Amino acid sequence: MAKQMVLRIGKPPGRSRAPLWAWKVWSRRTPKPDLRSRAHLPSGTAGVRIEFEAPPDCVLLSDFTRWHVVLNRQFLSDNAEEDDAAATRMSGDRKLRIERSWERIFELDRGDPEYWGPFGDRGIQATLWQIELAQVRKVTSFTAR
Repeated sequence: MAKQMVLRIGKPPGRSRAPLWAWKVWSRRTPKPDLRSRAHLPSGTAGVRIEFEAPPDCVLLSDFTRWHVVLNRQFLSDNAEEDDAAATRMSGDRKLRIERSWERIFELDRGDPEYWGPFGDRGIQATLWQIELAQVRKVTSFTAR
């Protein structure tokens, strides 16, 4: 992700090296991350949700569900037919074709809704190099369930 950030939004400022991860959209039903979810932190752990506004040119948006295909180092298909074809008859430089397919996570209106789910239901993650204090709008403390 850091390599794509450098290509798409520029190098990190100062000494920043690792991307910060945030949510643009958690889901259509609850745009903000649901603090009742067990997915954020181990149960009983104190945490905070920070709401902020960052300039669009400082943020790289991507499809959260399809990001997991990248994490698993697999080919990112747009639909079931392409997935079946990739599994059985990918020709040429397989590694290069797989890595090129990963760029599809940045095309937020890409991928068959029958296969990946409706566009409006997809979680959109945001990565950025830093958050300035002036960008913070609200901080909510919580204890993970």
